[in-house]
Amino acid sequence: MKKTICLIALVTFGLSAWGAPRIVLYSQGFAFVEETREFVLEPHGTLVLEGLPRAWMPDSLTAEGLSLLRVRPLIAGERLAEPAGPDDRRGIPLGPADLRGQLVEVVSRGERFFGRLLAVGDVVVLSTLDGVVMLPEYDHLTVPHPMGAAAEVEYRAQAGPSNIVLRYLTQGMQWNARYAAILGEQGLELVCWAQLANTTGLSFTQARVELVAGDVGAPRPADIAYRTPPGLGLAMVEADIAPAAEYHTYKLPQPVDLLEGTTHVPLVSGELAYDRLYRFRGGPVQAIVTFENDLAPLPAGEVRVFDEGGDLFVGASSVRHTPVGEQVELILGAAFDLTGERIHLRRERPTAELYRDTYRITLRSAKDVDVVVEVLEGMRGTWEIVRANHPFSTVAAQEVRFDLAVPGGGAVELEYTVEWRP
Repeated sequence: MKKTICLIALVTFGLSAWGAPRIVLYSQGFAFVEETREFVLEPHGTLVLEGLPRAWMPDSLTAEGLSLLRVRPLIAGERLAEPAGPDDRRGIPLGPADLRGQLVEVVSRGERFFGRLLAVGDVVVLSTLDGVVMLPEYDHLTVPHPMGAAAEVEYRAQAGPSNIVLRYLTQGMQWNARYAAILGEQGLELVCWAQLANTTGLSFTQARVELVAGDVGAPRPADIAYRTPPGLGLAMVEADIAPAAEYHTYKLPQPVDLLEGTTHVPLVSGELAYDRLYRFRGGPVQAIVTFENDLAPLPAGEVRVFDEGGDLFVGASSVRHTPVGEQVELILGAAFDLTGERIHLRRERPTAELYRDTYRITLRSAKDVDVVVEVLEGMRGTWEIVRANHPFSTVAAQEVRFDLAVPGGGAVELEYTVEWRP
């Protein structure tokens, strides 16, 4: 059986080995990449760097170990080079295992298959539009498009073998937080997942990944327009957390394969004490879950809440960037069996500068148990509540709260009068 591999030639001068990259992801759609490559350098020479993300920013490149004199991105026609002789090391041989995660074309028994290479060994496994295809043998395997971008670099350096640390920014990578919250009798089980998106045209294997949570100003390359499509994948690791300037950095202790698409990584998990409460502001009665964050800094993201020990989805909410010790509220939606009504009964004007308003609020319950509903009322101008049939507390300069006990299957009525001046 004949097997051949047809690849776009990777071109670089004196390349010996690449180290595992360090990648710092930002939720704004870009990343900071640090990688170590081994070169045999001349005092003054030119390198061709292959395997760069297609949306990288050439003007952000720095190189520890040599002085950069010029950086020029290469177009596709300039990247194809064949070894000039047996001692020419510009052609880098690759095997099919190196192409895992790449889009490839496979010819098997005269039939062509196009898809993402999932595995190669005794059989070739492809993910195609028609599903997963397993090929027990193949005639040849082709990478139909160049993998990533390339650049020509002119430099000065100390001659000889050297490990050069390359650092640059790239678009096409980002991360976001997604949460699952399960309400149980003993507490709330919270799991935060990081969704890592990679649409750079490259797969980064065994990458040391860090995630920055916070509103970071994104770089704006003038000549690159990039849009991130969705994807899906899965990886299971845990994270350590360290402060980074005004943000938080989540360092994943285990290397992660950032293949093209989306990978999910758990960041924070634990059990928390929580309370259920109900709130009325004049519309539907809101069902709310509240807890104090005593686990770790929580990045902003969507929270999907499940009740009855995880057997029932009850709503989605969101959290902002939340440090340890702060209170979190998850507003799940309208309570089905609680209703409220707010009526402006009358307005009086004792003087030209004084208004007197009277309101009535009625809460009704179809529940089997008694509940407490907090009623929040906004105040105007310089105000004073002169009469109320339930106690209240001031929660802000222009807002008060009434805590009303609503009996199961019953109703409660609040009436108050407020005097205010504009």
